[in-house]
Amino acid sequence: MHVQAVKTGGIVSSVVLVGPDGEPVPPVTRFLRYVLDSGRSPNTALAYGYDLRLVFEFFAERGIDWREFRPSLALELLGWLRRRPVRGPAQRLGLSSVGSGGWLLAPASVARVLAAVWSFYDWAIVAELVTGENPMRRPRDVALAMVAERHRPFMGNASR
Repeated sequence: MHVQAVKTGGIVSSVVLVGPDGEPVPPVTRFLRYVLDSGRSPNTALAYGYDLRLVFEFFAERGIDWREFRPSLALELLGWLRRRPVRGPAQRLGLSSVGSGGWLLAPASVARVLAAVWSFYDWAIVAELVTGENPMRRPRDVALAMVAERHRPFMGNASR
């Protein structure tokens, strides 16, 4: 799988996820079109494309359809991403570890992929491609609702 970006006048005008068969992956391509049409940055659409490429590679390895994604598979996806080696050179500003296959995805990159999956499934529910709840949605923490508001300093979040 690879991400294909079409630039018009130096600006990304279209982003497509191309599957192993050389054909675009329809739900991801529609989602990326929506991201661009909704006025988000072309760089955001590109980042979503690369993040969803990883997720659809996970689906292909497991032999599951993207519509079968459930919270239990989200836990497997998290572990898979944490063990995933990075293919090429990358900026190393944060903490990342080295596995047997080389550098692994940094925690911030894993979090970005999970956020992309959350956005994709929110869109798929609105587009009526899947039914039910977003598999990435966390249940409400009832105990947290019972805790009084935390102390906030007089100056709030102001910094020096």
